[in-house]
Amino acid sequence: MIWTVGRLGSRELLHGPLNLVLPVSTAERWIGKILDGANFVQSDCFALMLLARKTGDRYRDISESIRKEVLDVLQSQPHFSVLVRETEQLNTKDQGMLFGESLPIGLKITT
Repeated sequence: MIWTVGRLGSRELLHGPLNLVLPVSTAERWIGKILDGANFVQSDCFALMLLARKTGDRYRDISESIRKEVLDVLQSQPHFSVLVRETEQLNTKDQGMLFGESLPIGLKITT
C-alpha cells in the first residue's frame, strides 16, 4: 500500500508529461500522513523519498520546511537523504524497488 502512495505521488515520473505529476500540496499532505502514522521501515522511507525527492523544478519540489522533516526521518537511510536533498538519479537498487522487481540484465532506465 505505501509503495503505491509513493509511486502515485512521486515528484519524478518514470514516463509521461510533467503535468501529470501530483500537485505539491497533495504530496505534502500525504507526507504529513506518513510522518504521523509510520513506523519508518524501509518501505515507509522509500515512499517518503519518492514524495519528497528534489527535482530542481520549483513547481514540483516540496517546501523546505517539509523537506527538513522528511530528512530528519531519513537519517538512517543516507542514500534516500541524498535524493531528497539533491537532484540525483535513482540507482539500480532503487529502480528495482520502484518497479517492484529487478530489471532484466542489460535493461536500463534512461531519463
